[in-house]
Amino acid sequence: KASIVDAFRGKLDPATHLVLRCVGRPTLRDNPYAMVSDLTRDLFGLSEDAEPREVKRRIEAAVQLLFKPSEVREAQKVVDALSVLLGVRVPGADELDAGERRHRLYAAMRTLQARLAEGRTLVVVVEDMHWADDTTLEMVDWLLGCPDLRFGVFAFGRPEIGARVPQLWEKRNVTRLTLAPLSPLAA
Repeated sequence: KASIVDAFRGKLDPATHLVLRCVGRPTLRDNPYAMVSDLTRDLFGLSEDAEPREVKRRIEAAVQLLFKPSEVREAQKVVDALSVLLGVRVPGADELDAGERRHRLYAAMRTLQARLAEGRTLVVVVEDMHWADDTTLEMVDWLLGCPDLRFGVFAFGRPEIGARVPQLWEKRNVTRLTLAPLSPLAA
Protein backbone atom coordinates (compact mmCIF):
# COMPACT_ATOMS: atom_id res chain seq x y z
CA LYS A 1 0.00 0.00 0.00
CA ALA A 2 2.73 2.45 0.94
CA SER A 3 4.52 1.88 -2.34
CA ILE A 4 1.29 2.50 -4.29
CA VAL A 5 0.69 5.78 -2.43
CA ASP A 6 4.31 6.89 -2.83
CA ALA A 7 4.33 6.08 -6.57
CA PHE A 8 1.04 7.90 -7.03
CA ARG A 9 2.22 11.00 -5.15
CA GLY A 10 5.51 10.96 -7.04
CA LYS A 11 3.70 11.37 -10.35
CA LEU A 12 1.72 14.42 -9.25
CA ASP A 13 3.07 17.91 -9.79
CA PRO A 14 2.85 19.85 -6.50
CA ALA A 15 2.15 23.01 -8.50
CA THR A 16 -1.06 21.52 -9.90
CA HIS A 17 -2.03 19.06 -7.16
CA LEU A 18 -2.47 19.38 -3.43
CA VAL A 19 -2.32 15.99 -1.74
CA LEU A 20 -3.58 15.59 1.82
CA ARG A 21 -3.14 12.34 3.70
CA CYS A 22 -4.68 10.73 6.75
CA VAL A 23 -4.31 7.34 8.36
CA GLY A 24 -6.94 5.44 10.29
CA ARG A 25 -5.95 4.04 13.67
CA PRO A 26 -7.86 1.55 15.80
CA THR A 27 -7.42 3.72 18.91
CA LEU A 28 -9.26 6.61 17.22
CA ARG A 29 -12.09 4.74 15.51
CA ASP A 30 -14.62 5.94 18.09
CA ASN A 31 -13.36 9.55 18.11
CA PRO A 32 -15.64 11.80 16.02
CA TYR A 33 -13.90 13.41 13.05
CA ALA A 34 -10.54 11.81 13.95
CA MET A 35 -9.47 11.42 10.34
CA VAL A 36 -10.83 14.85 9.37
CA SER A 37 -8.61 16.22 12.14
CA ASP A 38 -5.69 14.23 10.75
CA LEU A 39 -6.25 15.69 7.26
CA THR A 40 -6.50 19.19 8.71
CA ARG A 41 -3.27 18.75 10.67
CA ASP A 42 -1.59 17.48 7.49
CA LEU A 43 -2.75 20.57 5.63
CA PHE A 44 -1.34 22.92 8.25
CA GLY A 45 1.80 20.89 8.99
CA LEU A 46 0.81 20.30 12.61
CA SER A 47 1.71 17.40 14.86
CA GLU A 48 -0.89 15.91 17.17
CA ASP A 49 0.85 17.44 20.18
CA ALA A 50 1.12 20.98 18.78
CA GLU A 51 0.33 23.71 21.30
CA PRO A 52 -3.11 25.33 20.88
CA ARG A 53 -1.52 28.73 20.28
CA GLU A 54 0.53 27.30 17.37
CA VAL A 55 -2.53 25.52 15.97
CA LYS A 56 -4.52 28.76 15.97
CA ARG A 57 -1.60 30.73 14.46
CA ARG A 58 -1.21 28.31 11.55
CA ILE A 59 -4.92 28.13 10.85
CA GLU A 60 -5.21 31.92 10.83
CA ALA A 61 -2.15 32.32 8.59
CA ALA A 62 -3.42 29.79 6.05
CA VAL A 63 -6.96 31.15 6.02
CA GLN A 64 -5.61 34.67 5.52
CA LEU A 65 -4.00 33.44 2.29
CA LEU A 66 -7.21 31.80 1.08
CA PHE A 67 -9.65 34.65 1.71
CA LYS A 68 -9.84 38.24 0.48
CA PRO A 69 -9.78 41.02 3.10
CA SER A 70 -13.44 41.71 2.32
CA GLU A 71 -14.31 38.12 3.40
CA VAL A 72 -13.24 38.51 7.01
CA ARG A 73 -16.52 37.17 8.48
CA GLU A 74 -16.48 34.03 6.35
CA ALA A 75 -12.78 33.53 7.06
CA GLN A 76 -13.37 33.82 10.82
CA LYS A 77 -16.08 31.15 10.65
CA VAL A 78 -13.59 28.77 9.01
CA VAL A 79 -10.89 29.62 11.57
CA ASP A 80 -13.29 29.03 14.46
CA ALA A 81 -14.64 25.71 13.13
CA LEU A 82 -11.17 24.34 12.36
CA SER A 83 -9.85 25.54 15.71
CA VAL A 84 -12.62 23.71 17.56
CA LEU A 85 -11.97 20.60 15.44
CA LEU A 86 -8.31 20.62 16.50
CA GLY A 87 -9.08 21.19 20.18
CA VAL A 88 -8.49 24.93 20.47
CA ARG A 89 -10.92 26.77 22.74
CA VAL A 90 -13.03 29.30 20.85
CA PRO A 91 -15.23 31.82 22.69
CA GLY A 92 -18.88 30.77 22.51
CA ALA A 93 -18.21 27.30 21.11
CA ASP A 94 -19.08 25.56 24.37
CA GLU A 95 -22.63 26.96 24.20
CA LEU A 96 -23.30 25.42 20.77
CA ASP A 97 -25.17 22.15 20.58
CA ALA A 98 -23.65 19.23 18.68
CA GLY A 99 -25.85 19.83 15.63
CA GLU A 100 -24.74 23.43 15.27
CA ARG A 101 -21.06 22.50 15.73
CA ARG A 102 -21.50 19.83 13.04
CA HIS A 103 -23.19 22.31 10.70
CA ARG A 104 -20.40 24.85 11.16
CA LEU A 105 -17.68 22.23 10.63
CA TYR A 106 -19.32 20.94 7.42
CA ALA A 107 -19.68 24.48 6.08
CA ALA A 108 -16.06 25.27 6.94
CA MET A 109 -14.77 22.09 5.30
CA ARG A 110 -16.79 22.76 2.15
CA THR A 111 -15.49 26.33 1.94
CA LEU A 112 -11.93 25.24 2.69
CA GLN A 113 -12.00 22.51 0.05
CA ALA A 114 -13.38 24.87 -2.56
CA ARG A 115 -10.64 27.41 -1.83
CA LEU A 116 -7.87 24.82 -1.79
CA ALA A 117 -8.99 23.41 -5.14
CA GLU A 118 -8.95 26.77 -6.93
CA GLY A 119 -6.44 26.40 -9.75
CA ARG A 120 -5.32 22.91 -8.77
CA THR A 121 -6.61 19.46 -8.05
CA LEU A 122 -7.19 18.45 -4.46
CA VAL A 123 -6.42 14.80 -3.72
CA VAL A 124 -7.23 13.14 -0.39
CA VAL A 125 -5.41 9.91 0.43
CA VAL A 126 -7.00 7.81 3.16
CA GLU A 127 -4.95 4.91 4.46
CA ASP A 128 -6.32 2.15 6.68
CA MET A 129 -9.86 3.29 6.01
CA HIS A 130 -11.20 0.25 7.85
CA TRP A 131 -10.26 2.13 11.05
CA ALA A 132 -12.07 5.33 9.99
CA ASP A 133 -14.56 6.83 12.39
CA ASP A 134 -18.14 7.00 11.15
CA THR A 135 -18.31 10.80 11.27
CA THR A 136 -15.34 11.11 8.90
CA LEU A 137 -16.93 8.65 6.47
CA GLU A 138 -20.19 10.63 6.60
CA MET A 139 -18.42 13.94 6.00
CA VAL A 140 -16.40 12.64 3.06
CA ASP A 141 -19.58 11.16 1.57
CA TRP A 142 -21.32 14.52 1.96
CA LEU A 143 -18.38 16.40 0.41
CA LEU A 144 -18.28 13.93 -2.50
CA GLY A 145 -21.94 14.79 -3.10
CA CYS A 146 -21.32 18.54 -3.35
CA PRO A 147 -21.56 19.24 -7.09
CA ASP A 148 -19.40 22.37 -6.92
CA LEU A 149 -16.43 20.60 -5.28
CA ARG A 150 -13.87 18.86 -7.43
CA PHE A 151 -11.50 16.55 -5.65
CA GLY A 152 -10.41 12.95 -5.65
CA VAL A 153 -10.27 10.45 -2.82
CA PHE A 154 -7.94 7.50 -2.87
CA ALA A 155 -8.90 5.24 0.02
CA PHE A 156 -7.13 2.07 1.06
CA GLY A 157 -8.66 -0.37 3.48
CA ARG A 158 -9.21 -3.98 4.37
CA PRO A 159 -12.32 -5.77 3.08
CA GLU A 160 -14.10 -5.42 6.43
CA ILE A 161 -14.90 -1.78 5.61
CA GLY A 162 -17.41 -3.15 3.07
CA ALA A 163 -19.05 -5.29 5.73
CA ARG A 164 -19.16 -2.40 8.21
CA VAL A 165 -20.46 0.19 5.73
CA PRO A 166 -21.93 -1.73 2.76
CA GLN A 167 -23.32 1.35 0.99
CA LEU A 168 -20.17 3.43 1.44
CA TRP A 169 -20.12 6.10 -1.25
CA GLU A 170 -22.61 4.02 -3.25
CA LYS A 171 -24.30 7.12 -4.71
CA ARG A 172 -21.00 8.74 -5.69
CA ASN A 173 -18.85 8.47 -8.78
CA VAL A 174 -16.50 5.84 -7.35
CA THR A 175 -14.23 3.26 -8.91
CA ARG A 176 -13.36 0.39 -6.59
CA LEU A 177 -10.30 -1.74 -7.10
CA THR A 178 -10.01 -4.92 -5.11
CA LEU A 179 -6.49 -6.14 -4.71
CA ALA A 180 -5.52 -9.72 -3.94
CA PRO A 181 -3.99 -10.29 -0.53
CA LEU A 182 -0.23 -10.05 -0.34
CA SER A 183 1.71 -13.27 -0.34
CA PRO A 184 3.37 -14.15 3.00
CA LEU A 185 6.73 -13.21 1.47
CA ALA A 186 5.49 -9.79 0.28
CA ALA A 187 3.70 -9.04 3.54
